[in-house]
Amino acid sequence: KSINKVIFDVINLEELAQFASGSTVTPVELKSKGFVGGNMPVKVLGNGELKNKLTVKAHAFSASAIEKIKAAGGTAEVL
Repeated sequence: KSINKVIFDVINLEELAQFASGSTVTPVELKSKGFVGGNMPVKVLGNGELKNKLTVKAHAFSASAIEKIKAAGGTAEVL
């Protein structure tokens, strides 16, 4: 086992679809709405579809999540 392994709180794109188009989604916002616990860094995974244009800020993204966020007209920003 790696001593440098990072454990993430994960969220899928299908859960981000609940945010209004044009919103900025941050780990603080996700914690306040109960999507993540808030004690670990947040990673966005590409499961599901995203149709809303969002600015998503997280500690890590999967490659498919970045593609789908950009295809919807949004941006993915690594913290």
